[in-house]
Amino acid sequence: VIQILLSDFISLNGIRPDFILIYLLYISIQHGSFKGILLGFTLGMFSDLLGVGT
Repeated sequence: VIQILLSDFISLNGIRPDFILIYLLYISIQHGSFKGILLGFTLGMFSDLLGVGT
């Protein structure tokens, strides 16, 4: 939801931030690579299913 609502407002010259990737990097650094891998797979699947990715 945040990706859809905020990415257009924060864009610079048409470049929009990927909040899913930013969140994934934060979790991976804080909780380790295994949780990062699992979360990355899960968020990637949800992103593809919901059509959030461009």
